[in-house]
Amino acid sequence: MKWIVTGGSDKREGCDPTYKKVKGFQPLHLIWEGKIIDAIFRRGKRHSNYGNDVEKMIRGIVTLIRTRYDARVTIVIRLDAGFFDENNFALCDELGIGFIATGKTFKAIKEKVAALGEKEWKRIRQWTAGMELRGFPISM
Repeated sequence: MKWIVTGGSDKREGCDPTYKKVKGFQPLHLIWEGKIIDAIFRRGKRHSNYGNDVEKMIRGIVTLIRTRYDARVTIVIRLDAGFFDENNFALCDELGIGFIATGKTFKAIKEKVAALGEKEWKRIRQWTAGMELRGFPISM
């Protein structure tokens, strides 16, 4: 999930001051392998996780993948800090998809990660640099 601030004109409908304090828009993009596969054009004052846009977008793409491609394929979604939200994490759990999220490292998260044993981590070799991950429920 990705959002970007785009410039606008004061005369265009929906052109509002953004969090960057410039007049513009904040479209929400769902990107796969560098290609925009879903997008919603939104007012400038709408933050990244505004309303139920993100939920609708995730549910829609998961339904499409599960019904038109493969009901058992592994789906992992990457969320930047603007989507770091327990509701998004719960949605991913409900839909049976994995997620990688970046965001503020809260004390509860640091404690949970520090308590994990070495055997609970998996190495992913899909990416050149590799990644280590461990799934765990978060309650804050």
